[in-house]
Formats: sequence, structure tokens, C-alpha cells
Amino acid sequence: MAVVAAGTGFESARAVADAVLYEGHLLYPYRRSSGKNRVRWQFGVLAPLPWLEATGSAGATETCVAGSADAWHQQTDCLMQATDKATVEVWLRFLQLQHRSVEVPGPDGSFQAVDALDVDDQRHLTFDEAVPKEFHVVAALRELHRRPHTVEITAPGGEDVELLGSGGEAGRVVRRRWPVAATVRLSTATVDAPSPLLRLRLITENTADSVAAEAPRADALRTSLVATHSLLGVRGGSFLSLLDPPAWAAHAAKDCRNVHTFPVLAAAA
Repeated sequence: MAVVAAGTGFESARAVADAVLYEGHLLYPYRRSSGKNRVRWQFGVLAPLPWLEATGSAGATETCVAGSADAWHQQTDCLMQATDKATVEVWLRFLQLQHRSVEVPGPDGSFQAVDALDVDDQRHLTFDEAVPKEFHVVAALRELHRRPHTVEITAPGGEDVELLGSGGEAGRVVRRRWPVAATVRLSTATVDAPSPLLRLRLITENTADSVAAEAPRADALRTSLVATHSLLGVRGGSFLSLLDPPAWAAHAAKDCRNVHTFPVLAAAA
């Protein structure tokens, strides 16, 4: 999904985007044995391209419906009217996978992973959770006329340890994250229309290449962007609806190509 808004429409748009970002993450699991919950992280997954190519699914995802399959990139096209003094803003938002491992001390002093542990009337589960990430990209329209604006984005890996019981004698919870890397590319093109009109294109690509080709999906998700979506805005201009464009821009709207996204136009409340 992509939410496009002009001027001050971001607060209301962000509320909608937050609901999308966490859908399926906060609600999961109703129970882990439920059949419909056995495949997690289904929305907006941008996986590493080498892994998708190895599984034979990279080409199949080029034209699929947004969210119906793992992909390695997203493309969002919007129609925009703006002066050369306008500024385009993008908020790229996604979840970074984090594995929560519950561990208990073994007889030799090392820790061993367990599925669940009860400490002080609280149950701790080994589970995959996620950390929200957001990156802000700004580009002057006059610069976009000259060349695409490209930004490399990274979310570093890490490890956090939470001790359970007095001094960790009962066990610990270890949260591990793996590095995520992506490229965001903004570009514009002049559209042939009765009134001045531009096509704004946003491309987001997963650029990770460290996952093994034969790795299971659970491993590939460690370096994937999950629930990936963007907020787009323009200061000094306005967007046109792709679903209900003015008659003079209808042809241009049909020529816009959105891959793994579905732009939604939002305005200030």
C-alpha cells in the first residue's frame, strides 16, 4: 500500500498506515495451532532477490496482486501537479523481524532454548516478533527533474538480553535481529496532458544478498522488509486521484503502473 497526501494530511494518513503496519502482527496468534496462522508475515514482504530467484518465484511476483506473494520490490506511480519549488517527501515504513528466544540455564552453565517458560506468574514464549522501522526521504522537485534521487537504507541487526528471575537464575529472553538493506528511488516524468502534469515514481527494493539460496522462508524473512508501505507527500503541489481522475488526466492515470502497491489518496481532515 502507498498513502499519498498533500500538505498537512499526514497525521490522518499515518493513523490508517499504522493499522496496516500492525495488522496480523499484533493479532497473531489467536492460537498457534490455528491453520490460518501457520504462515506468518504475508503482507508487503520484500524478500532478498537472490533467494526469490533461487525459489523460482522472482518472475512470478512481477505482476501479482499486491500482498498475494513475496516480492523483492515495490513500485508506486502517482500523478502530481506542482511547481519547480515543490518538495517531495517519503516515509518508508516496515517491520524488521526479531526472534524472541526463551532460554534456561543448563547444567554446564550454558543456556538452552525452550518453547515456553513460566516465571513469577508470567508465561514467556519463544516467538518471532517485529520492530517497526521508518525512514524519511526528502527530494526537491527541481532536482528530480534532472536525475532520480536514490537513498540506501539500512536497519542494523542486534541482540538484547532480558534476564528472568533474580539475577537471571530462572532464565533469559534473547531478542535477535538481522541487518536489513534497501534502496529507495524517486523519479519524475512529464506527462502529455492538456494541463501541466507529472508522474512521480517511487521504487523500493530489498538489496540484501546474504541469505542462502536453499534457505527456508523463515530464514529469508530475517533479512526481509515486512508489511512494507510508504507515505508520500508533496509541499507546493497536489496529487490527482488514480481511481477517479479528472477527464483530462484519465489516460495518464491508466498509464501509471503500480507493482505490489495500491495507492490511496488522503487529504487533511
